Amino acid sequence: MTVEEEFQIAQFNALRKEVSLLSERFVRIQFGGLLIVPILLGAGVHLDLSILVASGPVLVGVAMMVLLYLQGSIMRVGKFIRTSVEPRLANNQPRWEQYLESIPANRFAERLQAFATLAAFMAYFLLSSALGCHRLASVLEKLELPKTFVVSAQIVYALCCLVTFALSIPFATKHFKTNTTD
Repeated sequence: MTVEEEFQIAQFNALRKEVSLLSERFVRIQFGGLLIVPILLGAGVHLDLSILVASGPVLVGVAMMVLLYLQGSIMRVGKFIRTSVEPRLANNQPRWEQYLESIPANRFAERLQAFATLAAFMAYFLLSSALGCHRLASVLEKLELPKTFVVSAQIVYALCCLVTFALSIPFATKHFKTNTTD
């Protein structure tokens, strides 16, 4: 085996290990987010920490951006393997990344993962926004502010959340990579 071939094999193995580590991190963050966000929001409600409750949509958005970054990194490594490493190693033999892209059904798991992640993001974002809106009203009412001010503040908060939500969904669906051909 030549030095070049040994390098290519070592590079391939290192890249596959990176994909494995990124995938593991993705799953940990996804499950962590599914558990931690409700715990933080529940603690905020129970301990009367309104700022924690009001920041719920931000927490959900940050978690989603981290997941988008990790998924993009996984697909970027896969694309490099498919386009740069496998052609030099395979010598006209079947290639894994090429096989995954050859039939759309081969990427069903990635599409399902994207759907589940985006569905959880939408649900958590909308629920945390509603909870934040409710909490905002209770804080402002304790300050004995006029009802019109309280309602106006709720409307502004809700509109900010809805605009953020409306902008984030197309962004997330566009940037949640489920293949290595993009």
